[in-house]
Amino acid sequence: MNRVAEYLGLDRRGYPPDVSDNQRRRDARKIRDDHGLADLRVCADALKHVRINQGPGGVTLSSTGIDPNDQTTWTVGGHDLGKVADNAFATLNGLPELNKGST
Repeated sequence: MNRVAEYLGLDRRGYPPDVSDNQRRRDARKIRDDHGLADLRVCADALKHVRINQGPGGVTLSSTGIDPNDQTTWTVGGHDLGKVADNAFATLNGLPELNKGST
């Protein structure tokens, strides 16, 4: 869900091949700010580093302190991960650009 902001930014520009990385980041930031998705970015960035898979059954938790087996630890910077995901899904589900061609 976090990367949808980049998709929307490019979609709104018509997918020009020459748009700069900086412009894509600015567009995505504005979309996140306009639609209340900044918390999603914070949480998604932290989740990228939550655990390291070390083979079958071997998982090392990162310094975020999130334990996949303990929902009371499912917070990042004071954000409840479940609520952030639910809110982001509801927001994204309501954007017309993401519902093109749906019936």
